[in-house]
Amino acid sequence: MFQPIALNLLHCSRARLTQWLSVPTAVPPALILAVFAAGALTSLPGFGQSAEQLAPPPAPPMRSGPAPKTSQSSAVRSGAAAVAGQVEWVWHKTADGAHPDGEEQTYVWLMNRARQDPSAEGDFLANSGDSSVESAIDYFNVDLLMMQAEFDAIAAKPPAAFDRRLYEAAKAHSDDLIARDAQDHVGQFERVADAGFTYRNVGGNVFSYAKHALHGHAGWNIDWGYGGTGGMQSQRGHRVNLMSTEANLANVGIAAVPEANPATTVGHWVVTGNYAEAGDWVPDHYNRFLVGTVWEDLDEDGAYDSGEGLANVTVTPDQGPFYAVTAAGGGYAIPVDAGSYSVSFAGGDLPNAATREVVVNADSVLLDLLYAASQVNDSDGDGYDDNQDNCPQIANPDQADSDGDGLGDACDLVAYTLSVSSVSGSGRISSDPAGIDCPGTCDFDYAEGTVITLTAFPDQGATFAGWSGACFDSVTTCTLTLDSAKTVGATFVIDSDPPQPPPSINGTVYLSEGDQSIDIPADPGESLTYLDFGGAETYRIPTSLTAPITIVDRQDSLIVFSAGTRIDSVRFAADGIEFMINGRALKLLGQPSRFSFDFAGVNLDLFQLAARFGTQIPLSGALPVSGTPDCVITAEGELDCAAAGGR
Repeated sequence: MFQPIALNLLHCSRARLTQWLSVPTAVPPALILAVFAAGALTSLPGFGQSAEQLAPPPAPPMRSGPAPKTSQSSAVRSGAAAVAGQVEWVWHKTADGAHPDGEEQTYVWLMNRARQDPSAEGDFLANSGDSSVESAIDYFNVDLLMMQAEFDAIAAKPPAAFDRRLYEAAKAHSDDLIARDAQDHVGQFERVADAGFTYRNVGGNVFSYAKHALHGHAGWNIDWGYGGTGGMQSQRGHRVNLMSTEANLANVGIAAVPEANPATTVGHWVVTGNYAEAGDWVPDHYNRFLVGTVWEDLDEDGAYDSGEGLANVTVTPDQGPFYAVTAAGGGYAIPVDAGSYSVSFAGGDLPNAATREVVVNADSVLLDLLYAASQVNDSDGDGYDDNQDNCPQIANPDQADSDGDGLGDACDLVAYTLSVSSVSGSGRISSDPAGIDCPGTCDFDYAEGTVITLTAFPDQGATFAGWSGACFDSVTTCTLTLDSAKTVGATFVIDSDPPQPPPSINGTVYLSEGDQSIDIPADPGESLTYLDFGGAETYRIPTSLTAPITIVDRQDSLIVFSAGTRIDSVRFAADGIEFMINGRALKLLGQPSRFSFDFAGVNLDLFQLAARFGTQIPLSGALPVSGTPDCVITAEGELDCAAAGGR
C-alpha cells in the first residue's frame, strides 16, 4: 500500500525532480514522473483530490518591490490636466474597454464586497447556496465555524482598483498555464514587472480549475485545500491577498480565461489574480481611488453577475484631474485626493443619469451605482432623474450650472409662475410637464418659454364646465406658452341632465333655484335679462357683446371675465354696476355686494373691483360714480388701461 503524500511536499519545480527521485519512497518513480509531467500536484486529480474537486496551488509569499526613489505621497499629483480640465483615467481597463469583462468584474465585485464586511463574507461563503462551492466544502471537509471565526477577526479593508498592467500580467500568466496545462506561480511576479507596474508589495493567486466566478472566488477566500487546519490551506495565502490583510493591496488585475480544450486538464476557467500596493512615486501609480461598478440587478438576486454591468458610462467627480468611462463589465476606478465629492454617472448603457455624494479620507472608497428602472422619473427626458436633475422641467443634458446655485442654467434664464387660482366644483387640474396638481399644488415656477398643457379631470359624477383666465374654451385640455406669469381658473359642475341653455321668454331668462353655470352668449340676437330666483350662479361673460345684457341676482354668485375683455367704461351704484363692453351695456343689479368677480382667474369682491377701477362704491342714495375707462383685462387679472388707449 502506498503512503499518502501531502500536497505541499511535492509542490516544487521540475528542476528538483532528480533530487526527489533519489529519496527512498514508497511511491513508484513512474507515478511521480506522471505527477510532474502534468504540473504541480495540486492541479491533478488522484492525490487527495477528485476530478471534480480541485484546490488552488498554495499562494507564494508576498513579494516586496524596490525601495522608493523619492519621498512617498498618496495624493493625486495635479498638473496641467488638473488646471486645463479633467482627462480620462485609462488604466482601470484595457485599451479596447473589453476587460474587465463580466466574469472578471464579478471577481472584483465579490472581492470588494468582502473587504467591506469580512464577517458578512464569512457567513456568505458558508451559506452561498452554490452547489459547486458546497461540494468543495464537503470534499475538503472545511470547518465552517472555524472559517467564519477567522473572517470575524479580519478588519474591514479598502477596495482595490482594477489596473490594466496587472491584468495584462495576469492574462499572460493564465495563457502560459493553459499552454503548459499547469497550475503554478512560475514567472507570475516577473510578468507584473514586465507589464510596467512598479509595486511596493505584490501577491499572486492562481486557480486553473475554476468552474465560474463564485467558485473561483470561494476557492481563494475559503482557501480550501491541504496543509493547514480545518480543511483550508496553510497561512491562508489566497485570502491574505484577496482580503488585503497584510498590506495595502489597493490595485488588482484579474484575468479569467476560458479553456475548454479536451486535450488539457485545466479549465473551465484559468484565473490569475495579481494584487499590489503601487509604487506611487512613479507616474500613473496610485493607492487611493474611487472604485465601483455600475450595474443593473437583472435577476434581482442582490449580487452582481456577469452580464449585469453597464458599459461606457462616464463617471465624473466634481473635482480632481481625472474622470473614467466604465469597462465592458461596468467597472471603473478614478485616482482621487482626500475630500468631499459629488460624482455624476451618465451616458453609455445607463438609461438615466445620476449623482452620488461621497467623502474620501486616507484610503480608497467603494462607490457602486445600482440602476433600478422602477426608481427612475425623468420628466423632461434629458437622461437625469428628477431627483438628480438641476432643472427637471427643461431638458438640459449638460446640467450646466454657471452660478453654482444648484439650479441649472436652463432654469436660471427666466422663470414665471403659473397659478391655478380656483377650482370650482368637483375635479382637479394637472400639468405636463409636472408641477401643477390642484387642489394641492396650484402654483409652480417654469422657465420662460415652457409649453404647458393643463388637463381637467372631473370627479365621478361631475363634468368639466370650462376654463377662465389665461385659458379659454370648455375642452378639458388647455395648452399655453409661459411668456409671463399666468393665472387660470377651472369650473366643474355636478352631472344631472345634459346642460341646456336656460330658455328666453320675450328677452327674459328665468333661472331655476339650483346652482348653475351660465355662458352669456356674445351674440344673443336680442337684449337679454337674467332673473335669478335662488342658487349661487356662475355667469361667464364673453369678451365682446352685440346686445345689452342685464343680470338681476341677489345670491352669492360669481361673475367671470376672461383675459382680453375690453371694458369701455364702468359705473358703480349702491345697488348695481354697469359695464360698457364693445358699446353694449352689461348691467349687474340686485344685490351686487354679494357678488364675487373673477378677473382672468383672480378673485375680487365688490370693493376690490371698484378699487381696480380707481374708485369706490357710493353710499345708498348717492349718485353713481365712474371708474377708469378704456381698460383691458390682462392674463394676470390686472387692468391695462394704457394698452387700451385709456389714461
